[in-house]
Amino acid sequence: GGGVVERPENIEALKTNSIIIWLKASVDTIVSRIQGDTERPALTAGKTFTEEVTEVLEQRIPKYKSAAQYEIDTDESTPEQVADRVIEIWKEKGNPAAHHVAS
Repeated sequence: GGGVVERPENIEALKTNSIIIWLKASVDTIVSRIQGDTERPALTAGKTFTEEVTEVLEQRIPKYKSAAQYEIDTDESTPEQVADRVIEIWKEKGNPAAHHVAS
């Protein structure tokens, strides 16, 4: 999930075998997409949903920027458009796992 960036060792492991793409979205977009998800755990206590998303995003944006090799702004895009862009990046970059040699 989005919290993978909280541990530097996760980022290093991902960079070894993966392409890291940050699917950027504004607070409003994130809220509209996940507000009705009753399975999603709260990440902060005693805050409104919008405050919670804002707080978590403020903490994570620098980490997302640092980790990401590519960024895709998803605010005005359909899921299909985002998927198409991910596929384009994959084709440009290739499969890093196929080129990784374990030591």
